Amino acid sequence: MSQTRQPAGRPGRYDRSFSGLVGAMLVLVLVVGAFVVWRGLFRENDFQPVEPLDYAETVSIAQESGFDPVYPSSLPDGWEATSVDLDPTSSRQNTVWALGVLTDERRFVGVTQGDQLDDMVELWFAEDVEETGTEALDSGLAREWTRYADGEGEVGYAAEVGGEDVLVHGSAPEDQVVGFLELLTQDRLPRDQG
Repeated sequence: MSQTRQPAGRPGRYDRSFSGLVGAMLVLVLVVGAFVVWRGLFRENDFQPVEPLDYAETVSIAQESGFDPVYPSSLPDGWEATSVDLDPTSSRQNTVWALGVLTDERRFVGVTQGDQLDDMVELWFAEDVEETGTEALDSGLAREWTRYADGEGEVGYAAEVGGEDVLVHGSAPEDQVVGFLELLTQDRLPRDQG
């Protein structure tokens, strides 16, 4: 058998020009893109929607143990309680009770109860938070509430209720935060509620 030899310095059987390099890169990008699309079609979505919860059960447990949490008597249509934290021994920013709610537009509103208002404000607001004055609100818990706001769009109201600090705050529009505040109560729940 005879072999054909190529002269030294001559390229192999494929084009080694700049346009050949660009063509090869385009083919590689298309192959990687097709793989990503194919993988996306057959992969389960990792997004888990926030599950609503029944905060009344936790309120009942707290009340039976002698603690009086501040909670909404009801929630507006489409609003969902999504987080609850009850820990009378908590060292986390001196928070004893916290309830988080999402509005029908998926904006956050919450109530936090503890014994160090400054720590709670620091926890929930950006560094540029300002106390903007005191307002009389339609609340059965306190006559006057101190308003807080920061440059991130977070607004809140704080008052002392039963010897503890209560902070109502959120990124929802201010009228919704105030509306939530006006729903708050410490009424005893019936035993079968929890």
